[in-house]
Amino acid sequence: MRTGFSVVTLPRANKSRGPEMANPTQRDAVPYRLAADTFGSEELHAGKAVLDSGRLTMGERVRAFEQEFANWTGSRHAVMVNSGSSANLLMVDAMLRRTEGGAPPWRRGDEILVPALAWPTTVWPLVQLGLVPVFVDVDARTLAIDLSSAESVLSSRTRGMFLIHVLGQMAQMNDILRFCREHGLELLEDSCESLGAHFDGRHAGTFGTMSSFSFYFSHHISSIEGGMVTTADRAIADDLRSLRAHGWVRDRSDRTRWKERFPTFDDRFLFISGGYNVRPMELQAAIASVQLRHSMPCWELANALQAPCRHGSTSPCPGCVSSARNI
Repeated sequence: MRTGFSVVTLPRANKSRGPEMANPTQRDAVPYRLAADTFGSEELHAGKAVLDSGRLTMGERVRAFEQEFANWTGSRHAVMVNSGSSANLLMVDAMLRRTEGGAPPWRRGDEILVPALAWPTTVWPLVQLGLVPVFVDVDARTLAIDLSSAESVLSSRTRGMFLIHVLGQMAQMNDILRFCREHGLELLEDSCESLGAHFDGRHAGTFGTMSSFSFYFSHHISSIEGGMVTTADRAIADDLRSLRAHGWVRDRSDRTRWKERFPTFDDRFLFISGGYNVRPMELQAAIASVQLRHSMPCWELANALQAPCRHGSTSPCPGCVSSARNI
């Protein structure tokens, strides 16, 4: 399993003329792999166990991984889907309709702030579902939404912000949260590029109403394809479970209540909202679970190395680095 290569050309030195006089037409092409298969024997055995079990569609392994992921990120609820793109789609849809709790926070035609530095799957769900993306410049240091730029495009129709944590780092969340509170904006987080990142001890994706994560082949952990939505809101989590499977009630925590509300229906075939088919497979969850467990020590080391020095040093401290590497 391999992806494409990036080819970097380096000048070949001409010894008779010195390195500074190297002929620019004489170049060596050095390939650097953009993404690589990180699966080991545990991932392969986990995948084979699923195939041998005969239970291939979403089931116990998906539910187990959802709980593992929620526990590790510090989220109350985690809902797995088949990709990070689908995670973004479900988040936006869940902002536009609620099965319980009154009117949804967004309506068609509302404006949502999005960073100009974005992957299309952050933008297209807004367009597809009738919202208006308003592009905002990014901060040169964090590469996340620049709040001065965001303030300049606010209007009476602005209802939300779709924040992206870029390339493993997080936005300055104190400022982001303050801005959203002051302007009455609902915050969604796209954390697909920043699994394992923290701000003031809190994991990326635990600040907004919901957050998306991706387990694509080239991301931090891989289930080949796969994604997750996290949220602190039980009702939203239940709506996400319905949305990922045609509007079905069967995986909702409040399934019994819906059954009692419609006693003449067979609850095995009770659908209460619109929806999609973006369910993950047991195979994806089994592989992702192994990947997450293997990656935890790396993230713990990275976070420890970024923590303030216990000895008051403002430069890399050998003592702290040595302690971090013993994690």
